[in-house]
Amino acid sequence: MLKEQWSKEIESDKEADRQRFILNRERNLELINHNAAERELRGIQQEVEKNRDQELLNAALAKEKALQEIEEAERAERRREVVEL
Repeated sequence: MLKEQWSKEIESDKEADRQRFILNRERNLELINHNAAERELRGIQQEVEKNRDQELLNAALAKEKALQEIEEAERAERRREVVEL
């Protein structure tokens, strides 16, 4: 009778271990999926920031170029006025 009891307890322990293994595996898979999603979101966010920085840089360069063109036009106008005098 004790042998039957022990064999039942051993089987019960094996089943508990199997259930624990399955639960841990499911948790690990959830963590892997969560980390992958976070990594993807982080990549998207970095790409958005990079694009924003590029747009700001392009705007600053365009503004600087426009100012240079205005200054060059003013210089050309002064030269033309001096030549006319």
